[in-house]
Amino acid sequence: MMDKQTLPRLRGAIFDMDGTLLDSMGMWRGAAAELVRRHGKTPEPDLLQKIVAMPLDESTAYLVGRYRLEISPAALQEEFEQYLAGQYGQQLRLKPGAARLVRQLCAHGVPVALASATELPLIKAAMRRLGLWDSFCMAASCQQHGSKQRPDIYLAVSRVMGLAPAETAVFEDSLVPLRTARAAGYFTVMVEDGVSRQDWPEMAGLADLRLAGLEGFRPGPWFGF
Repeated sequence: MMDKQTLPRLRGAIFDMDGTLLDSMGMWRGAAAELVRRHGKTPEPDLLQKIVAMPLDESTAYLVGRYRLEISPAALQEEFEQYLAGQYGQQLRLKPGAARLVRQLCAHGVPVALASATELPLIKAAMRRLGLWDSFCMAASCQQHGSKQRPDIYLAVSRVMGLAPAETAVFEDSLVPLRTARAAGYFTVMVEDGVSRQDWPEMAGLADLRLAGLEGFRPGPWFGF
C-alpha cells in the first residue's frame, strides 16, 4: 500500500455488485452450468469467467451459440430470469464488510454508485431487501451501457457523479472489468473473490489497491476523512 503522503485523494466510489458487494458468484457459477446441463450439454470449467462481464441477454446468447443449445436465446433468458428473481429477491447476502463500507462512505459525503452486469430490477430487489438501495446516488446496468469489456458504464456513472476517472475508485472482483477500468484511467480496487482465484496474479498487476475483503478496509485515508 502507498504511504500516506502519496495516497490519491479520491472523491467517489463505483462498486461492482456481484462478487464485490454481494456474495453471488458461486450462485452464478452453479446457475450457468446448471442451465447448460439442463439442455443436455457439458459446461466448461471456466464458463463463469467467460460470461461474468456480459449482461444477461449477451450471456444467454453466448450459451446458446457456444453449446449449440436447442432453444432460443430469448427463451433461455426467460428461464434464467425466473431463477435469478428468486435468488436476488430472497436469498443472496452481502459480503462481509460491504454494508459498513458503503454506509461509512455515505456518512462522510462520498458519493457511491453501482455499476453491474446484472439487470436493474434485480439490482434494486437485492439492494433494497438488504437495506443499501438508498445509499447509492446511481445504479447502472450493462443492459443499458454494454458489457464491461468497454468503459461506457463507468464513464456514464462518473459523469453523473461529476467526477473524473482519476478521482473515482472502481471496486471490482474480476479480471475483465478491472482491466477496462484501469485502461480508462480509474483508480482500480481489486476485491478478492474465490471464483476468480486463477486470475488474481494478473488482477493484482492491474490494481492500484488490492483487498482480501471489504471488512478490514479503512477508506478514510483514501477518501480524505
